[in-house]
Amino acid sequence: MFQLRLNVNGTQRVLWPRKDAGVARLGRDFLAAQQQRAEAERFPRLDLIEGPVQVTEDAIIVAEQAEADRMTASGKEKEALGRVKGLLRTIIAGLTYRYLGELEVLGQWGIPVVGIGESARTRAPRKKQDVLDTVTRYIAREELLPEEERLATPALSEVTAVWEELVAVMEQRRDALIQREKSIAQRAAEARVLLQWLQLAAAYHIMVDYGGVVDARLQDLGFEVAAI
Repeated sequence: MFQLRLNVNGTQRVLWPRKDAGVARLGRDFLAAQQQRAEAERFPRLDLIEGPVQVTEDAIIVAEQAEADRMTASGKEKEALGRVKGLLRTIIAGLTYRYLGELEVLGQWGIPVVGIGESARTRAPRKKQDVLDTVTRYIAREELLPEEERLATPALSEVTAVWEELVAVMEQRRDALIQREKSIAQRAAEARVLLQWLQLAAAYHIMVDYGGVVDARLQDLGFEVAAI
């Protein structure tokens, strides 16, 4: 990465933003300040700053929207998972009552069972993936049975609908997370390029306007200047 040290022996220094949003804001402030100057006094390649500013700002907006979408989907996922777990408790209770004394057969529906014979006990899954796997196997098993042999409560259609809703919102959350990560990577790459051009622009004005010395008047161009 290109690095520039300004006025290493002076009494003032430029403070560069550390976050992508700060770099984009500095770029926007610099461009606005340039418009207030006569054309001959401007940094000669503003186009090389305008592009990265726009792309960085766009990536920031997309990342923020993706994060909002992820949070929304996450809330829906939590709600749907709670409903699935509630249905699964009802399913386990119903199958346990039907097959009391031979609980081992519940494994055909994906229901975890520990122990054998009279000591057999069902164990409700707790982790999300285990819940998904159990409900998936339950639905597959019930679909193989004649309708009159299926559990009446909850209805298979209800279990399937809630399970499909959970899977859908999980995919929405995953897609939003992927989009956010892509946008963060894009904005970081563009912000690095933008920062390099802003450093070069600062150096240009320092040399042309202030005789090679970091001057507090750089603040008029959007840069933050502080004493060393």
